[in-house]
Amino acid sequence: MRYLRYIILFSSIVLAPLNNLFADDPIKFLHRPIIFLHGIQTPPKPENGWPTWNNPNSAMMKIINSEYSGYKAGVPLNCCKDSILYTMPDSKRIYNFSYYNPDGSRGVIGNNVNDTTEKENNPSFWKKLSYGIGYSGGLCYTGPDLKRYVDGYSYDFTTIFYWLNSIEVSAVYPLENGKGIEVGMGYGWARLGGDRCVGDDWKISYISFDIGIICSKWEYNISLCYLDALWFKNEYYGKGWGWKGVVCYKRIFFSLGNSSINHNISTTPYSVSLLFNGIGFSLNYRFNLKGGVK
Repeated sequence: MRYLRYIILFSSIVLAPLNNLFADDPIKFLHRPIIFLHGIQTPPKPENGWPTWNNPNSAMMKIINSEYSGYKAGVPLNCCKDSILYTMPDSKRIYNFSYYNPDGSRGVIGNNVNDTTEKENNPSFWKKLSYGIGYSGGLCYTGPDLKRYVDGYSYDFTTIFYWLNSIEVSAVYPLENGKGIEVGMGYGWARLGGDRCVGDDWKISYISFDIGIICSKWEYNISLCYLDALWFKNEYYGKGWGWKGVVCYKRIFFSLGNSSINHNISTTPYSVSLLFNGIGFSLNYRFNLKGGVK
């Protein structure tokens, strides 16, 4: 019992001041500024948000007017994204962010970056894409199968080359340092001056599926082509597949490729080869979803 009396006496001496300390100020050790944020005013402009807080019945003004637990109005009280908060002479201050930007645009308090700017700096995958439409024309080597023969043994040199036209549409995903990945489709057509078997012009068209890489002023592209051909006054037709590789610098391109067209003449299976080896030019217009040339 004697020791119990000493313990009670010691507890009374030590704990009594702490009890008075917490009774006087229950949050003495939690002196942090109080920040009131804007609500759901539409739009969140100063003339809408600030009057909600700046009246005697608001929770903020009741704390300030009564100086509850010693809290006073901060400097400044009505804040925005550019405000510098002063805590002197102590941190028991109240600040109000009834709006973020004076024009009502949204944002996150503390990082000085509104969500509109953040979305512009980090657009979605689809908004990063640019789109293109273009025309390409080039002079290509015909190849041995479709050059016209004269007198059955010599070449007609006017048919050694042919003009190839194509229209392309594409989408480009940008990478770093002016690079990008391009995918698209194209439609091409050409008219050739005959072959070794039939002395009539060939009408050839194709659809291509393209993929490529853009490196600043250089472009590298490879295409898979599905061809359709008509000849001998459109009485015969053929179909086939081919490939084409293109290297383009600015507006000038070099191409290399081959295709095989299968057809029947007098029920005899036969195929001819058409080459895409050539040089030409391309015109391309690129734009994004917001408009403008890329």
